[in-house]
Amino acid sequence: MKIALTGHNYGFGPYIKESLESLGHHVIGLSRTTGYDLTKYQDRQRSYEASKDCEVYINNSSAGGYQAQILKEWVDVYQYNYFKIINVSSNLSHIKAPAQICELEWKNKTSLVEQHIKVKNSNTNCQSNIVSWGYWKNHPFVAEHPELETDTTIEQALKDIIILL
Repeated sequence: MKIALTGHNYGFGPYIKESLESLGHHVIGLSRTTGYDLTKYQDRQRSYEASKDCEVYINNSSAGGYQAQILKEWVDVYQYNYFKIINVSSNLSHIKAPAQICELEWKNKTSLVEQHIKVKNSNTNCQSNIVSWGYWKNHPFVAEHPELETDTTIEQALKDIIILL
């Protein structure tokens, strides 16, 4: 498969990219390092054009809070295509009153879940999926919110994504 992946070179992204490539998939990385600053409208539009032949789009980068916007725009651009979108979220959206350290990310992940629900309930050919785990032990959010720590391994998280392909 040809797969577009945001956030391919930071955090969980390199694991996703490496795992998919080891299975023989062609992965197009979309980030600042490949010339796409996804916080900028023009770069997001260029990224959609660059990945128009992809069968799957993995929305992994929070891109400065634009993850929900990326999902919305992706569906707007390709609403008549049969296309899979896998949104990588976290359990942070389940927290009622997050500490200041993670408040912005909490808003971003909550917006992503809300946008995902809108897509699921809309009349589009795009299929939106969402995967969500906690944070691994060394993530700074876990220090303030130990309930965010996951016992899901990176290998299991990768399997969760691969199943959705």
